[in-house]
Amino acid sequence: MYIRSERRNIEDDQVILVLIICKRGDNMQVLRNLQSNMSDATVLALGSFDALHVAHTQIIDYTVKFANENNMVPMVYTFETRPEQVLKPNALSDNILSYDAKCKLLQDMGVELTYFAKFEDVCNMDPREFAVMLKEKFNVSCMVVGFDNRFGRNAIGDADTLCDLGKELGFDVKVFDAVTKNNVVVSSTYIRSLIAEGEIEDAAQFLGRNFFIEGTVQPDRGVGKGMGVPTINLMPDTNIVLPKYGVYATIVHIGDDEYAGVTNIGVRPTFELTEITIETHILDFEREMYGEKVRVEFVARIRGEKKFNTVMELTEQIFSDIDRARLLLNK
Repeated sequence: MYIRSERRNIEDDQVILVLIICKRGDNMQVLRNLQSNMSDATVLALGSFDALHVAHTQIIDYTVKFANENNMVPMVYTFETRPEQVLKPNALSDNILSYDAKCKLLQDMGVELTYFAKFEDVCNMDPREFAVMLKEKFNVSCMVVGFDNRFGRNAIGDADTLCDLGKELGFDVKVFDAVTKNNVVVSSTYIRSLIAEGEIEDAAQFLGRNFFIEGTVQPDRGVGKGMGVPTINLMPDTNIVLPKYGVYATIVHIGDDEYAGVTNIGVRPTFELTEITIETHILDFEREMYGEKVRVEFVARIRGEKKFNTVMELTEQIFSDIDRARLLLNK
């Protein structure tokens, strides 16, 4: 048994978190507030986990495994907003994962409880104050962090600080070393740069999965349909980093089904438009999708964006792109 929360609406569109006791093994519970301390011991993974890349996955996998072996609650303590977006608001960078996607991935990894804190509420605590709060509020038995984890006022706390505080306060600490691929340290910043440059196959190696975008299908002008290649126009859920303008072989997830696709990201220069769009032609699929939620998973880059002299030239290129996508996706 452990504490979870439900969101309930009250007047003036306010939201309160109602704490309930639920059985272990239910779906992952998400909290933003905790009115009473947890009674069950936890193994707590601490970090931003903004990409859930292979280094993050190593931390989460250990947290879940150790918790399950010792009959504890595997949990993640992270933040509603990435710390750098709070500390450097004038140097914002787009997210790799939306909030919903992060929650789904954490649940799939076996995390039972995720706490989304407001970074502003804890960033001015000194390291000891922060560690005491975590220990007491979440009944922490073991804390799991990466080598570069920083915490406390002015980020003066590091992994060594946490180990010392663990000995003092009575919790174990597991620190993971840097993970490298191709002699490069795995980091969200580097992955973000790969995606932005269209190097999505390299990004997939660092993520441990294909980069994907989730969103709602929006109405569009229907030009693709008139060319014999109907498309869905995707509106991402949040400010997600977009791959470099161009055409990509993709896998489209609709509910529990998946389909091969060709996705164009850009401004449609042939039609002299300026708005950035994410348009996907789903191979061997015909159905209106307006208002539905889909996930587009980027597998390989086919070509860069190009302005064509005529719509006929563009149409011929699109069918060539489709043939290329079928080869890349084995479809």
